[in-house]
Amino acid sequence: MKKLLMCSLGLAALSVQAQELKANVKLELENVPAKVITYLINDATNEEIIDTLNVANNAVSIQHKSDKAMTLYVISTDRKSIVNQVLLIPDSPITITAKNGGVLKIDGEGNFYKDYEEAVGAISEMRKELSALGSAYNDLRDDKSPEAEAKRKEINDAYDALEPKVMEKIEAYAKENANKEGAVYYLLPRISNEVEYIDALPSEVRNGILEGYLTYSKKSALARQKREEERKKAEEKLQPGMMAPDFTLPDLNGKPLALSDLRGKYVILDFWGGWCIWCIRGVPKMKEYYAKYSDKMEILGIDCNEKEEAWRKAVAKHELPWKHVYNAKGETDITPMYAIQGYPTKAIIDPEGKIVKIIVGEDPKFYEYLDELMGK
Repeated sequence: MKKLLMCSLGLAALSVQAQELKANVKLELENVPAKVITYLINDATNEEIIDTLNVANNAVSIQHKSDKAMTLYVISTDRKSIVNQVLLIPDSPITITAKNGGVLKIDGEGNFYKDYEEAVGAISEMRKELSALGSAYNDLRDDKSPEAEAKRKEINDAYDALEPKVMEKIEAYAKENANKEGAVYYLLPRISNEVEYIDALPSEVRNGILEGYLTYSKKSALARQKREEERKKAEEKLQPGMMAPDFTLPDLNGKPLALSDLRGKYVILDFWGGWCIWCIRGVPKMKEYYAKYSDKMEILGIDCNEKEEAWRKAVAKHELPWKHVYNAKGETDITPMYAIQGYPTKAIIDPEGKIVKIIVGEDPKFYEYLDELMGK
């Protein structure tokens, strides 16, 4: 009897097949790579599986044993995004068609992917007018004529007026479809208050296949809220005429360099990175103005969001003649101190160490202001 029982248990164990995540990614791209890099990430545990796969017949097949849903990302070997954040569900094979411009089409069995695609279509329709305004603005981006400037302002004002109305529709749609897991997955990053939305979801959705994703998303949203609160507090201390927060970071020789060491001249704090396209595009103009006003000002490049080796290579490659310090992530990171939101950000500090002006982005007005300031 005992042997028969053990035998039947063994047969039962054999009959349970391991669950799998499966996806076939079709590449309808202008330039189809020979290989791609795939990332499967378990949001709940931070488990990450990375593979380099061959592309055959403009497609790549992804298969992994797992009883947990995982998020798929696919990039080319030169780091260009192909598939960005698609949830794979155990034993629910799907076909993803990746097109130019980051457009994805997902075909899969079951309600999850059906609801996902319906949400994609609904939001695309709601944002149609905004997309048209964005395209019209981009068409005029390089036109410097007064007529184009006036038209850009008109488009920008129209966009700002329309966006809140569109967001209101999107959030209403999100609430109406809170019981559909596929819709929730697509909509969550597109609404204003993720934490409130997650907390209001039905328990069967919060505790279903999206449990790990929702837990991770809520944690990330709370962290962003905290950073935003800290940024606003920092901004209160960054008004013109206030003392610039002092800091000490290592220079190219590994020696500590403090902002206060540079008193006596105007100092331009340039928050940048070798990875930042607009930072690099601004280098020729920065060099021109550094040479023009080197007797009155110093530039201090503050590298952000890259490894030390990459920082050193970028400084050498672009032959940046001013002073530099390395701003590592972690406890010594000074970007929260200066409420940095985008790159490049330039802070002008006067010879006494007081804030004069902070400008975000590679803006011609920065150089116009320098001419005005240095010409006094």
